[in-house]
Amino acid sequence: MPGTDRGPDSDTGTNANPVLAGTLIRSEGQAAVLPGAWPGFRGPNRDAISPEPTHLLRAWPPSAPREVWGIDVGEGYAGAAVLNGRVYLMDYDRDKKQDALRCLSLADGREIWRYAYAVSVKRNHGMSRTVPAVTGKFVVAMGPKCHVVCLDPVSGQLLWGLDLVRQYGATVRPWYAGQCPLIDQGAVVLAPGGKDALLLAVDGQTGKVHWKRWVVRPLLKLEPEVFGATQHTPVLYDQHLYGVRADGKFVCLTLEGKPVWTSDSGQAFGLGSFILADGVLLAMNDSGLLRLLEATPDKYHLLAQAQVLKGRESWAPLAIAGGRLLARDLTRLVCLEVGER
Repeated sequence: MPGTDRGPDSDTGTNANPVLAGTLIRSEGQAAVLPGAWPGFRGPNRDAISPEPTHLLRAWPPSAPREVWGIDVGEGYAGAAVLNGRVYLMDYDRDKKQDALRCLSLADGREIWRYAYAVSVKRNHGMSRTVPAVTGKFVVAMGPKCHVVCLDPVSGQLLWGLDLVRQYGATVRPWYAGQCPLIDQGAVVLAPGGKDALLLAVDGQTGKVHWKRWVVRPLLKLEPEVFGATQHTPVLYDQHLYGVRADGKFVCLTLEGKPVWTSDSGQAFGLGSFILADGVLLAMNDSGLLRLLEATPDKYHLLAQAQVLKGRESWAPLAIAGGRLLARDLTRLVCLEVGER
């Protein structure tokens, strides 16, 4: 049955971190009994490539890919993470003025639980734009104003929370936080970028600080980029780079940056996300048009395309697990069947 729990410090009235005064709301959704995982930003290996053996459809009939479910979400570009049949999404409830880390069923999109805390956020190119990171022991996410929440991935119980602005001197940019937490060997890596810590690693289950860094070692050297991607990082596959150039064309490059091919005239991709699975690229454009491309340096080969979202600014990072693709535009999240049955 649905229920509500308060955070462990919610009754003290003295805690300056709103995360710790949040509320856990349980609902009737159930985890799906489905394979596959996409446990954080750019997938299991952070390279935007799915290592799963699931075979994807190479052609879509007029009605495909089938929408398994879809839900309305708060304005933003936050992508989903998937593990053990659950979908995790950092959302913003504009009416209640709350950040909300939501856990949904991969089967039908019904909410299993949400952990929400009060934060006032004004619209500036959306509100939420980060991807949670999840393991079997915890799920961690960052809100638009640099609040970090870490919960039990099954029950949603609060493990710990941070306010990177108050505790580490982070600065909230006008377009809000776009940083996605990383998990490395049980530690959560964050980048406050403030006077008290440039980089930070904390224990995933306790929040205890492992290390902090104030400066970047001078071995770090930045080189001018030759790709020119505006929003999403190119995919490295079979000794070639695939991605969207600043002019909106999808391109294939050699490792030296030499163009091998570009998408056909009139086929712009804009600022949409793209990932690779089973040797094919799934690429979204600005207005919800999903394209399926052969990941080969031979030529630009469009296998299929379909209008899967009807809104605007479908810029959020894609996620795929068990042959199901999670995609969103500014206000809607959908789950699509792209794998062979």
